[in-house]
Amino acid sequence: MFKFNKVLILMLATGVLNACSLETDEESSWTGEVIQQNQNDNTDTEEQTDEQEEEFPEGVAYQTSFEDGTISGWTSQGEIGLTTVQDAQDGVYALKASGRIESWNAPAVVLTDYLEAGKTYNFSAWVKLSGTASANINITMKTTVEGVDPSYDGITEAVAATDTDWVEVTGTFTYEEVDDTVTEILAFVEGPDAGVDYLIDNFVISEAEESDENNNTTQAIYTTNFDDGTIGDWSPLGGIMLEAVTDAKAGTYALKTTGRTAGWNAPGVELIDQLTVGETYQFSFWTKLVDISTAGIKASIRYDFDNSDSVYKEVLAVVDANDTDWVQLVGEYTINPYPEEDADDSETTSTEAPTTMFLYVESTDESASYIIDEFEILPPEPAVVE
Repeated sequence: MFKFNKVLILMLATGVLNACSLETDEESSWTGEVIQQNQNDNTDTEEQTDEQEEEFPEGVAYQTSFEDGTISGWTSQGEIGLTTVQDAQDGVYALKASGRIESWNAPAVVLTDYLEAGKTYNFSAWVKLSGTASANINITMKTTVEGVDPSYDGITEAVAATDTDWVEVTGTFTYEEVDDTVTEILAFVEGPDAGVDYLIDNFVISEAEESDENNNTTQAIYTTNFDDGTIGDWSPLGGIMLEAVTDAKAGTYALKTTGRTAGWNAPGVELIDQLTVGETYQFSFWTKLVDISTAGIKASIRYDFDNSDSVYKEVLAVVDANDTDWVQLVGEYTINPYPEEDADDSETTSTEAPTTMFLYVESTDESASYIIDEFEILPPEPAVVE
């Protein structure tokens, strides 16, 4: 009897262990399925998230109104505070830039994945100051190409912003195709002096509509806005100082000329590779005086030859400039490197080609200092075929 009971107890114990083993195996199997299913669900979610792209209305390359209460992926030029505030041009939220210690500190957005080379885009943003009565604001594009210093392009002209009303900043930007790899395209909203806070709302980039007029838009053969912070390919005539300064007509920088002691002291640029003798071009630039209330500004050109004396011609006539407002000089000029007295005498007219064509911006006041910006030369109008 004792032996039988021992055997019975052993059999019962064995059955319980087997039952426990089966239950444990089933539970482990179910738990493994749940874990695997959750992993699959997570993988599907990640794939769906990766595949999802921001959807904008047709014709819109990028837009944000900060209505989700976040800074919407915006970054900055320099270390500044970026927050959303409930003071919007439309809706509830807008982006606020604060804590700026340099004038170039600005809120920015990376557009590398949104813009396409070869296309032209319209930019629009609404801005308002915070705690400052008035200041100028504009939008600038920074393009970084592999192996090359970044370039800066003023997208808009500066607009006068206030702390009472929202104002719109608009402009156009053409994303030029380049041979090398573009590593970053960054648009930033800038302009006010250091310490000035401001708000941005309803930032929109749309593709420019193609039309016969746009398709025939003339591309400048030479343009500079000094927004890379250097004087570029410009050089001085005489012992004067040229520097890029942040007092710009549009964009970030302009070219400032100081230390003049003679009328011909001037900033200039060599254009022998851009201009053709006999062709007519449109020249334009903006200017403003420094530390002098009024003075005349004009553009001239100097032609140099190997075997003849230099010839000087006026390109744009004198315009009265001042130290408060930007004024534009614009007009057409036909490239003619030969003395006027020889123009009507084919026997005496020189046929020697010029070796340089140096265009310079001078003042009628020999001591005047001045700033120039947005210099552009447009090519000849195409001949009309009847």
